[in-house]
Amino acid sequence: MRIPIRMLGVATTILWIFLVAFFASAAYSVRDMHFYFGEPQVSITDNNRVVFSLNVTVTNGGFYNIGSFNITTETLNKQGIMIARNSTFIPVIRRGEQVTAIHNVTVNIDDLSQGYQNDFVNDTELIINEIVSMTIAEVIPIQGSTSFSVPLPASVYKFNYETLVISCG
Repeated sequence: MRIPIRMLGVATTILWIFLVAFFASAAYSVRDMHFYFGEPQVSITDNNRVVFSLNVTVTNGGFYNIGSFNITTETLNKQGIMIARNSTFIPVIRRGEQVTAIHNVTVNIDDLSQGYQNDFVNDTELIINEIVSMTIAEVIPIQGSTSFSVPLPASVYKFNYETLVISCG
């Protein structure tokens, strides 16, 4: 009876050593992961939408694949009302691979002109929530988030439902 119990103890010890080594190597490989963010670009589409674009480059120099890489941006007004929410998802970033994605946040000017008129004629601020999540070695989930506010000065010269002229500066 002592031999099976002893063998079970040895097997458990080997399993724990393997798990600790795996998690240590996964954590160590995170240091070889690099994120690059390009310059944000703003464009206006024909259907009254403002598109904020940001190039995101992820270089995975680690030992394992990165799975379920997701960037989510939420834009809220000062009262906490959601103005825009967009996500960019990359299913797998293989080890040794570099992936570039374009993260877009689209704001509909028509929706703003009807529900958020006060935000355009008075100084206010936008609250930006950024959430980045991924799974390292496609097993270990990691999530980070940040929140910051962007001052939005009263920069409207003319405002009506057909025309919106915004001063940049």
